[in-house]
Amino acid sequence: MELDREQVLERFLLYSGEDEETASPERKALWEALCEGGAKWAEAQAGPGAAGWEESLVGLAAAQAFYHLVLADGALLPGSLSTPEVKLDWAAREEKARALAQEQQRLCGPVLRDGDFYFGRA
Repeated sequence: MELDREQVLERFLLYSGEDEETASPERKALWEALCEGGAKWAEAQAGPGAAGWEESLVGLAAAQAFYHLVLADGALLPGSLSTPEVKLDWAAREEKARALAQEQQRLCGPVLRDGDFYFGRA
């Protein structure tokens, strides 16, 4: 099974809130690489009963890509930044991105492999 990379990127943009119109070419290249990696990972995790689960697997691939984007961004930023009016907490964003990726993986659980073991119907 091969996931539609354009659908993965579209879902990724929804999850991340990134703006395709104002993003630099380098940022877009990063998104595409992360989405490609997420799609390949989701395809490799999909078991033989994954037909019909493409939409869910696209969500899983996009959530993985988003989580990796948050990790990459977090590596370059301080854990939080605050002023008297505003507090930005990147660690909380990482936790939420991880939770999204885990929830997407849970939703796809019936058709995902776990190492050498397959959960689902053959």
